[in-house]
Amino acid sequence: MRSATSYKCWVISGESFQREKDGPWVSQYFAVQDQDGKGYSFPSQQYQLNEVFWTEDEADDFALFRAREWIDKNHSQPGLA
Repeated sequence: MRSATSYKCWVISGESFQREKDGPWVSQYFAVQDQDGKGYSFPSQQYQLNEVFWTEDEADDFALFRAREWIDKNHSQPGLA
C-alpha cells in the first residue's frame, strides 16, 4: 500500500491488492476529504478498478491517477487549482 497523498482538500491512498499469491495487482484507491486541515472526515470514496498490473507500484500509481480524476470530476470548486 502506498502512503497517503494530498490532492485538492482530499487525502488519497492506493490500496491495491492481489487476489492470489503471485497474481496480478488489482488497482484500488481510498479517498477521504480533509476538513480545513483539522483531520479527516466524510465524505469518503473507496473504489476498486477493473485494471490489473504486475506490480503493486503500477497498480497504486494508476489508482491514484483515477482518484484524482474522480475528485476533479465530482468535487471541483471554482477558484481551486
